[in-house]
Amino acid sequence: MNRLAETGAELLGETLAGIEHIELKPQTNADATYAPMLTREDGLIDWTMNAVAVERRVRGFSTLA
Repeated sequence: MNRLAETGAELLGETLAGIEHIELKPQTNADATYAPMLTREDGLIDWTMNAVAVERRVRGFSTLA
């Protein structure tokens, strides 16, 4: 998380420095979609998955308290 925070801060700085060159694109409601609600079963770990997939799943379903 610390590495991502540092990387995100750097990218934010670069983005803000070049903000006048960013091409704006309007968003339309027709293109919007909803993600399905997550269930308890969605957070179960499938131990047949490779280690990277398991680690990503754990991080994805973990909450920071």
